[in-house]
Amino acid sequence: MQRALYSLATVETNIIKAATPNEKTLHYIWSEILSISPESFGVEANFMSLGGDSIAAMKLIPIAQAAGLSISVEDLFTHPVLHDLARVSRQSITEQSQDIPPFYLMEQAQNQDELLAEASTHCNLPPDAIHDIYPCTQVQERFISTTQIQPGAYTLQDVFKISSDMDLARFKKAWIRTVASHVALRTRIFLSNDRHQHLQVVQKASETLDWIHSENLEEYLKADKAKSMEYGGSLVRSAIVSEGVERHFVVTYHHSIYDAVSLGIIMNDLEALYLDDLYEVKEPKYNAFVHHLTQVKSQELSSQFWRDHLAGDRSTITPLYQPVDGARVDSLLRHTIAFPMHYQQSQLSLTVAAFTYAALSLVTARLTGSSSAVLELTLLGRSVPVKGIERMVGTTVTSAPLRIDTTAGNDKPWTVTVEDYLDYAKQRASSIVLHEHTCMPDPETKHITSAALPIVVHPSNPHKEALGTGIGLQRREIQSMGQSSSAFYMDIAALDGEGLEINLPSWGGD
Repeated sequence: MQRALYSLATVETNIIKAATPNEKTLHYIWSEILSISPESFGVEANFMSLGGDSIAAMKLIPIAQAAGLSISVEDLFTHPVLHDLARVSRQSITEQSQDIPPFYLMEQAQNQDELLAEASTHCNLPPDAIHDIYPCTQVQERFISTTQIQPGAYTLQDVFKISSDMDLARFKKAWIRTVASHVALRTRIFLSNDRHQHLQVVQKASETLDWIHSENLEEYLKADKAKSMEYGGSLVRSAIVSEGVERHFVVTYHHSIYDAVSLGIIMNDLEALYLDDLYEVKEPKYNAFVHHLTQVKSQELSSQFWRDHLAGDRSTITPLYQPVDGARVDSLLRHTIAFPMHYQQSQLSLTVAAFTYAALSLVTARLTGSSSAVLELTLLGRSVPVKGIERMVGTTVTSAPLRIDTTAGNDKPWTVTVEDYLDYAKQRASSIVLHEHTCMPDPETKHITSAALPIVVHPSNPHKEALGTGIGLQRREIQSMGQSSSAFYMDIAALDGEGLEINLPSWGGD
C-alpha cells in the first residue's frame, strides 16, 4: 500500500479568480476552513480536491449561512466546484428546521397510553418520567442488537483524571446539566413486542443523576466492562472513583447514542457549563435527524444508484483469518506510512480519504486478481439537510460500499494516467454521499457488500487529549469494552496531511 500511496502523488490546476460576490465569499471561506492560500485556487476548484471532507463541510455551512449564503452540506457535495456552488446558493434546499414535538414520530401508534405503558415496563421508568418516544435508526438497531449477542460490543469507557484543585461538587453539577441538555444522554432503547421494532425512549431532564462511586479505578473499570448495556437500561453510566488522593471521572457510553463528533460536543458543553452557571446549551434535537431519515424519498432511485454503483467485476477480498468464537480484540497492530514530500507540498491536495481509498483499492484488486475492489466505508453521515446537524449529539454514522475500478471505468486502461485514476476515485467516493443513508440490503448486491473490506478513514485529532483540560480533566486513552462484529477491519487515521496511521485488530481468546 505504501508504494501505491507514493505513486499516486501528483499536481496541476488552473486558476481563475473569483468574480461575483458569492464566489468571493465562498473563496474566502474555503481558504479559511481548509487552511490554504487563497492564491492557490480559483473558481474552478473542487472542494474535495482541495482537501475538503465531511468534517470541513460541517464547519463551512454555518459560516456560509452567517455570511448570507443559503447552502447545505447536500448542496456542497452535489456542487463541489466553487463557481457551481456560488451559482446555486440562492436556490439551495431549505434545511429542515422545525421542532419535532414529543411523540410526533409515533403518531401511528393506536394508543399512546399503551405505548407509554409498554415503554415504562421495558425501561423501568414511570410513564410521567418519559419525555419522548420515537423509532431507532437502522444503525442504532444494529449497534444495540449486536451488544445483546456480544456483550460489550459498541461500548466504550472514557476515563479522565480529575485535578486536585477542581471543585468536585461544581463539576458534578455541570455534568448533570450536560446530561439534561442532550436527549441522547437520557435515551434508552427497547425492542417493542407489540410493534416489532426498536424504539428509543427519552427520559425527562432531571436535576439529579444516579452516580456510581468506587475507591479502586482498575477494579471499577473491570466491573464496568463486565456489565453490558442491555435493552431498556441506561446507555450512559457516570462514575467518580476516589483512590487515595487521586480522583477519576469515568463515563461509559453505548455507540447507539454517540459518535466521534458527539464526544467533542459533549465535552465542550461540559467545560462551558462548569465555567459559567448562566451558559445554555442550544442543542439540535436528535428526533429531527430520525424524522429526516423517515422522510427520505425516492427509495427506488437510491436502490438503482446502488445497483449501478456496484455493477461490474464482483470479485471481493475475504480475509483468510477469522477469529474464533468468543475472541475479543485485545490489541492493535499499528503501522505508520509517511506521505512523500511531493504529495505534502502538492496543490492537488486530494482528500486523504479519497487518496487512501484509491491506493487501498489498487492493493486489494491486485491481491484478488481483480480489476476492481469494494470497500465498506464507515461515514460520519452528517451530510443530510437537517439544521444544526454539525453540532447534534447522537449517532449519525452510517456505512456504505464503495466500488472502485482500477481502470477508472476506461475500456482502454493503458491510456489511464495516475491523475485520471485519482479523479475517478474521488468522484466515486463523492457520488455515494447523497445516498449514504439509503444503502439497503438488495438481493442483487448483498453478496458483494457482505464480503466488502470494512474500512474507516478519519482525521487524527491532535486536540482530543485536550478535551476537558480547561476545567482540570486529564484524559486517558479511550478503552473499547467489546469485540468487533466484523472478522477484519481497518482503522486509518490521517496525520494532518503528513501520512497515515493504520490500525488492524488482533484477537485474543477469553
